[in-house]
Amino acid sequence: MNDNQKRFLATLAALLAKMAKADGAVTDDERELIANAWRRMGLTQEQCEYCTTAFKMAQDDGVPINRYVKEFVTTQFAIYTRAFLYDLMWDVACADGVLHPHEKSILSAIPEALGLPPDSFDMGYARHIGTHRLIVDQELEDEKRKAEEARRKREEERKRKEAEEAARKQREAEAAKRKAQEEARRREEARRQTRMNTPSERLRMAYETLGCPASASDDEVRAAFRRSAMRWHPDKLRTDGVPEELVKNANEKMAAINDAWNTIRRSRKIK
Repeated sequence: MNDNQKRFLATLAALLAKMAKADGAVTDDERELIANAWRRMGLTQEQCEYCTTAFKMAQDDGVPINRYVKEFVTTQFAIYTRAFLYDLMWDVACADGVLHPHEKSILSAIPEALGLPPDSFDMGYARHIGTHRLIVDQELEDEKRKAEEARRKREEERKRKEAEEAARKQREAEAAKRKAQEEARRREEARRQTRMNTPSERLRMAYETLGCPASASDDEVRAAFRRSAMRWHPDKLRTDGVPEELVKNANEKMAAINDAWNTIRRSRKIK
């Protein structure tokens, strides 16, 4: 392993260790999940052992999790690498079937530090709660469940007919709304496809992909292309220590960059 790979793997392992220890103890379920994650990433035996050692050391090293987050961000600019880390942290937090308040606090704060979209926490929350039926803030959930059961028993008969009638009206209203939305979506999609197929729109999107204005000079456009290609080139990502499985995701971005350059080059007759 080179130094960049070691730095990436050590920081990744440390962040997962902090997440696993957030509720006070690292469980066997969490250790097994993390070991499986190393294998899914396609790490070698040497890399797996290096990650395991870094994971154990970080559990009680006294370093705040924010410091490791900043370290990760400074070495991994690719958004999908950060999203990959955040998904892993969700999996670790939920491995024992309980999302504890401290784990929830970390997961709600970390998307901003990683530069992820604002709805990242809500999406992770919905995915894990809906799929795994997690216990969230267990004591509060128990109290809420008991109160809801008592209320339901008192009011169930009185509200049954009213609920059936309301549900019927709601289904009719929702069906009409869905029909209208689908019609609007089809019209908008047709308009969007028409716009995208025009030469001017393809050219506009090409400039957007390279991150430069249409008013840029030929040299400026060429420089923007080279910067984008250098940033997303798979060899560059390997040098940064990104695992091979993640490097493959950069191929689509490189294809879009090359297509944008060729579109602008043909438009400007750049040789």
